Amino acid sequence: METDRYKTLEKEAEATVREKASKFIAYVRPCREEQHVKQLVSELRKLHPKARHVCYAARWWAEGNLMEKSSDDHEPSGTAGLPILNRMRSADVSDAAVAVVRYFGGTLLGKSGLIQAYGEAAAAALALAGTKEKQHSRRFRLHFGYEATDRVTHLLQVNEAEIIEKIFDADCTFVIDLPRSRAERICSELSEAGAKTITHLQ
Repeated sequence: METDRYKTLEKEAEATVREKASKFIAYVRPCREEQHVKQLVSELRKLHPKARHVCYAARWWAEGNLMEKSSDDHEPSGTAGLPILNRMRSADVSDAAVAVVRYFGGTLLGKSGLIQAYGEAAAAALALAGTKEKQHSRRFRLHFGYEATDRVTHLLQVNEAEIIEKIFDADCTFVIDLPRSRAERICSELSEAGAKTITHLQ
């Protein structure tokens, strides 16, 4: 059964973990598509030109599906991207990316040491970022006459719709976000309540 609610970042955050002279700097940022994490990695490479690795994981929603991507960036396979991703899974956070910059301190950490350090850095930054609930939604433009205002606004309120824009002219036009799993039913109810046209925007 599809759920309309999910957890995402409350805010951006950064955290640093040191392990045997190596420094791991984790950055937590919003991510709604793969291009966002690519941009984050590119920015961090410019910000930290002397860093040995920029490893990352990202989770985002696309058309109702949860997408995941991670990279070890030349660390031993499974020692960087996956530990970061697992910390994101444990926090149940999505529409987010975590990138960890590593400055090599001269001492090899071994696979278990890398897994621990990357995971701890990601967890520390995620804890600082915090989480908030958001709603999977579909956006519509709703057109109705003034006589239907009370019925329409009542339906929007009881169905947890978010009104993005209101335009009052000869008639009323609202841009609204509806819970994804209930959007079709709500649109049907809005039509019965007096909506003249309902256009799906995204």
